[in-house]
Amino acid sequence: FLAGTDRRDPTDTLRIIALEPSGYRLRFGFATMPGHSYSLESTGSLDANWSVLGSPMPGNGSTVWVWTTNDVGSNVRQRFYRIKLNN
Repeated sequence: FLAGTDRRDPTDTLRIIALEPSGYRLRFGFATMPGHSYSLESTGSLDANWSVLGSPMPGNGSTVWVWTTNDVGSNVRQRFYRIKLNN
């Protein structure tokens, strides 16, 4: 509920809704709510610490798109991403 989602709607969740690779970059899209702030985080292993990619992004009530160059096409075997609600 903190993310402004409707607890009665199982499809209303905070999640990455689009992921588009382009060369060595990835483009992430996720739905936002006004008055909230979000961060994109990544890790190479689910038992490791998560790193924030870039600056916090303010919500505007629509889909926010974020580009990253984080290890796409490099020697990294895997990478996990998540959206974090900051407030």
